[in-house]
Amino acid sequence: MSTCPTTNFGKERVFVDRKACIQAFRDNIKNSVNKEYNVLLYHGISGIGKSRLQKELQSILDEEYPEIIWASIDFDIKSHRDTDTFLINLRNKIQEKCGANFYLFNAVHAIYWKKLYPEISLQKQG
Repeated sequence: MSTCPTTNFGKERVFVDRKACIQAFRDNIKNSVNKEYNVLLYHGISGIGKSRLQKELQSILDEEYPEIIWASIDFDIKSHRDTDTFLINLRNKIQEKCGANFYLFNAVHAIYWKKLYPEISLQKQG
């Protein structure tokens, strides 16, 4: 009897070793030359533990590195794959998490939006 998940064809799928990934994540934080930003992207077939690993890494950041600002965007949600809504969602998550204001981003995004959609008014109605 197999202890690994299997496909419909009976071939075993190798499960990602979370301990090695978590240790690599911690090592990267401790030894990072770039202290400004980093991006992690996890992809793969469903059921191999990406969501669980992500939650574990987020927990590590919250508990051990509260000074690090992080956000998570799920590209499985179709609207997050659109540049316009992705940037707004990312801004909202960071703003919600740490209270940052994005005045310059908001102004530039409004100009971009007006050029892209001139028929849509940018002023609030009523």
